[in-house]
Amino acid sequence: MSRFSSMLLAAVVSTLLVLTSTQPATTSPRTASTASSTTNDAPAPSPQVRRLVLVVVDSARPSFFSSRQAMPRLASLAARPDTRWLQVHSCGANFTLPCLQTVFEGRQSPFAGGLVQFLGANREGGGGHFFSQAEALGRRIALVGNHTIVDTYGRHARWTYNPYATAPDYYAADTLAIARARKLLADPDGPDLLVLHIVGTDKAGHFYQEGTEGYLRYWRQADEGVAAIAAAIDPQRDALVVMGDHGHDAGGSHTRETAAVLLGRPLVGFFDGLRPRPERIEQEDWMFLLGYAIGATLPSGYEGALWLPRPGEATRGFRERLRTWLHAHGVKAGSLAEEVAAWRRGGQHDPLQGMGP
Repeated sequence: MSRFSSMLLAAVVSTLLVLTSTQPATTSPRTASTASSTTNDAPAPSPQVRRLVLVVVDSARPSFFSSRQAMPRLASLAARPDTRWLQVHSCGANFTLPCLQTVFEGRQSPFAGGLVQFLGANREGGGGHFFSQAEALGRRIALVGNHTIVDTYGRHARWTYNPYATAPDYYAADTLAIARARKLLADPDGPDLLVLHIVGTDKAGHFYQEGTEGYLRYWRQADEGVAAIAAAIDPQRDALVVMGDHGHDAGGSHTRETAAVLLGRPLVGFFDGLRPRPERIEQEDWMFLLGYAIGATLPSGYEGALWLPRPGEATRGFRERLRTWLHAHGVKAGSLAEEVAAWRRGGQHDPLQGMGP
């Protein structure tokens, strides 16, 4: 059996044990599916998150989520007992467009020639990318940012706004973008899925020396915007995710280390139920977490992790959604029943051995 087949088998067997057994599952394998879709045996339950807000702070370092120097309000948010923060390893191409595509498509974006073709490929099989599914599920989408997010996914949105095309500089454009996002959130008839991409912080990293007033000016404005948006969130019903698309070093070059913070009981509760609970994720894993928030299925080409719920505490809704996602991969649970039964009787080699803690 190839390593790929072993990883896929381990993922499915682990999931079946949680769905059908009281024995705790012990692995969190990462697998890339190449199977086509099959008919789901149960519909996904209604999403638990009333309103989902994503704020992408371009080029945010992991230290900005814990140190109070550049973004003190974000660090305070990440330290709250009702939030969770985690480190994120960004996409291999390591610049904004492919990194955001990796977030919303659930797989690593190609570096250059395949970017155009990449957008359409994930619509086959087990569901499209994050925004096409959100639109199909009736989400009212707003996208605020530059051409990277607005032009790439704007056809799925009810509201789009790109101040970066007309503002005199990036600081002014950030000001306008944050103000528009706040206005949209204040509208009772506004979006229930909003993405704000704050772009000027990346330019601050490139063009200003770290720690100078010009550098900090951009980050502090973004920090104030994050705090204002967090204050508009109902933590009992909504979810907020603040993330970087990549990081930067002291010289202004991009790094693949960034971070994220989660706020909101529905998403934080789901996150806390994953076993093992991740402290660091790959960027393609976002489709698992964000997909849960809107009730989406994993795309057929999903390359991220499959986590398992905490044994004994998984809700029926979680189990049904995980089952739906597995079927979206083209994996028929019943076809592995005999192998699982044999493993329980001790008649086969443990398929999970060597696959991680």
